Amino acid sequence: MDKNLTELNLNIKIATGRMEESGTDALVLTVYDDLVLEGQAKTVNLKLKEKMTCLMESGDFKGKCGEIGLIYSEGLITSKRILLLGLGDRNKFDEKVIRDAAAAVVNKLNGLKVKSAVVALYSCNKGEEFQQAKDFTEASLMTAYQYKGQKTDFDKENTLNELSLSPEDGCDLDRISAGIKAGVAYAEGVYFTRDLVSLPPNICTPSFMSKVAEEMANENGLNVNILQLEELKKEKMGAFLAVARGSVQKPEMIVLEHNRDKAAQMKTIVLVGKGVTFDAGGYSLKSVTGIVGMKGDMGGAGAVLGAMKTIAKLNLPYHVVGIAPCAENKISGNSYLPDEVVTASNGKTIEIVSTDAEGRLLLCDALVYAKKYNPDVVVDIATLTGASYAAFIGQMASVFSNDKTVVANLQQAADNVDERIWEMPLDDVYFEALKSDTADMKNSARASGISSAPMFLKQFVDYPWIHIDIAGLAGESRKLSYSKKGMASGFGVRLLTDFVKNWDK
Repeated sequence: MDKNLTELNLNIKIATGRMEESGTDALVLTVYDDLVLEGQAKTVNLKLKEKMTCLMESGDFKGKCGEIGLIYSEGLITSKRILLLGLGDRNKFDEKVIRDAAAAVVNKLNGLKVKSAVVALYSCNKGEEFQQAKDFTEASLMTAYQYKGQKTDFDKENTLNELSLSPEDGCDLDRISAGIKAGVAYAEGVYFTRDLVSLPPNICTPSFMSKVAEEMANENGLNVNILQLEELKKEKMGAFLAVARGSVQKPEMIVLEHNRDKAAQMKTIVLVGKGVTFDAGGYSLKSVTGIVGMKGDMGGAGAVLGAMKTIAKLNLPYHVVGIAPCAENKISGNSYLPDEVVTASNGKTIEIVSTDAEGRLLLCDALVYAKKYNPDVVVDIATLTGASYAAFIGQMASVFSNDKTVVANLQQAADNVDERIWEMPLDDVYFEALKSDTADMKNSARASGISSAPMFLKQFVDYPWIHIDIAGLAGESRKLSYSKKGMASGFGVRLLTDFVKNWDK
């Protein structure tokens, strides 16, 4: 594993034996806001001579979602601390409650400098064990994530290194084990993407992206092919190559495949992510403030690579292709210029109006390349437009599609993982601003609006397709319990994975 990438720093497993006899640093028990103790919470309360009841009757703990009450056992059981965790209204208990509760627990335990804890699972209703274990595991690990960067004196804040899930009597242990495994897989993909987006651009170059993608692919059984400069030229990717001309860093296109040997028997889903590892804007130079943070303009490619890691770990029964065109958009004597006309790999010509509308130039050639796989559906994801950020201020992604079924499937995935999306129009009228007197189309227009960039991309697809604009979402600006504001979010990894997982259901 590359030294710049973060390994999971929290081990999650199934507890064995009675939780009150576990000897761990802390026990975590749950209660809804009706304050009725059930199952293991009821048992432990009796062992504690009803200390939990006293806490609730005092009014100091009301059972609100994510609320935590701390009790010391005073030798009545082997664990020193008992955390009473609120779940809120039992009629509103869902995946979001589990994630928020998990985040509250991990943050509290780390604040107490606890190293290990046992957590009582919330329910053992038939069929719920897998989802609860998966969501708790995923959120716990995402909360525990720490980016150390290049700090030479990095001081690890987390002390918690083990969480054990204690099932109620009658729970299906195999379902819980499978849920933990799935939660780990989702979190590993998010960690991978968060690291890539966080790394500085002098480290996370196109060649670095290729190197870590190849390493990840080899570790997870993915086939990998890296298209370098000469191969990109053979593919006639004139739009992609134009963007890369201004940098000494050569462009590379990463192609990963899951289940390549079974492609003929399986449905094929292609994921495409924009990988501009630094975007200076080219000769349409960004402002002094606007250029800061442009190391994250490869968030789409990062999401695709993270999703491919998770998809491989889950061994989803589809032929999945991940494509990440990677380049820098810089200025030099060889940079592409406004007023140039470049030719994409499908032969269409493009008048360059803005060299800062570069992401769509990488994507259009990658979308043409995706057709080689005879896809059932193609999803592209990119930090693409300021217009999308202005519309949704980093709270949700805008999506555009030529297929309503694909939109419905992505919406279901978005609901499942709480990564919000909003469909926007893709009418032909939005192509008007991109009409050119000297080429088949322009790459931008002064008053192009939110829909013109996907309308540009639409000219390069003839298959079911959806575009996800994550401008403002690669860095965390949402208010989430398990993702700190200002850090890389990993947005898209869980969304893409869940979309693939449930594609034909």
